[in-house]
Amino acid sequence: MNKPPLGSVPTREQQDLLNAQLERIHTLFRRQLAVPLIDMEATYAEYEDWSDRGVAEVITQQYKKALQQMEKNRPFEEALLVAEPPKLAEYQAYIDYELKEGDPARIQIIFERALVENCLVPDLWAKYTKYLDRQLKIRDLVLSCHDRAVRNCPWTMSLWRNYLLALERHGAEHQVVTGV
Repeated sequence: MNKPPLGSVPTREQQDLLNAQLERIHTLFRRQLAVPLIDMEATYAEYEDWSDRGVAEVITQQYKKALQQMEKNRPFEEALLVAEPPKLAEYQAYIDYELKEGDPARIQIIFERALVENCLVPDLWAKYTKYLDRQLKIRDLVLSCHDRAVRNCPWTMSLWRNYLLALERHGAEHQVVTGV
């Protein structure tokens, strides 16, 4: 932070810049505390110590909600921490859990995390694209995922077939379908 030298009185401009920086830090803490993360208790304690205005009730409520979610996910996260790469079985269990929970954003995130280490597993791509096709149905997201699937596993006929079907379902131009 750009603080004025000790003993000097900050100008209005310096004070505005300092306030803007402080607000950005508060925003970062609020965002981080709203997301279930391992060791988030330490982040909350750090925010309590750092904040000169205390922790707002809404932030505490978001933190508690995220902490509850983290406790549900902890067994899966810990299994991932101790597993040897590519951790496919651990990711499969986590994906099945998130599919039962039903939060689309969390499902998408766990699939993406799993694919980082398992991008050459056609069955994982098939499961992900099937989920996107049936549940989210967002054209750009679905088609992008199908494209990534066939780029990573070009030898898998079912991924190509599903990509073509998705293109047709989403009304892709004839040239695009022919190109694929």
